[in-house]
Amino acid sequence: MRIQRVHLDSDLVQDDVVVAVQPSLPVEGVEVILGNDLAGGKVWKNIQPVVGTPDPVSSGSWGFGV
Repeated sequence: MRIQRVHLDSDLVQDDVVVAVQPSLPVEGVEVILGNDLAGGKVWKNIQPVVGTPDPVSSGSWGFGV
């Protein structure tokens, strides 16, 4: 895992931050996972979080029922 300092400019965070860089994430179409340590309580502001569990049968995918 690589660690990189970047400038994040979004609706939730405008700051220089340190992020972990991965070649891919477990949910297709997701490019960044932003935690509460950066955005405070704003991450799940208007939606309910989707929680998945690893699906050991299908080579590293996550069990979201898709």
